[in-house]
Amino acid sequence: MAWGDNYTLLYNEACVPIIGAKHPQALGRNPSVAFAETWPAVAPLFDLAYRDGKSTKIHKTEVLLRRRIDMTVSS
Repeated sequence: MAWGDNYTLLYNEACVPIIGAKHPQALGRNPSVAFAETWPAVAPLFDLAYRDGKSTKIHKTEVLLRRRIDMTVSS
């Protein structure tokens, strides 16, 4: 759930596997910071819901989410 003008993230324990290693840092943060890699794709949906009070759905769209923070590449 996104709360207020800043879309503060609130979620329960059931969401932790989806959020992955970004938990608990994502809790209480703006999704544009917590999920910067997906924000450009989903920001318009948040804005529509907040501004116009309309629910939305995404059909047949892939949104890549980094669930691990330690994304290191070894050579």
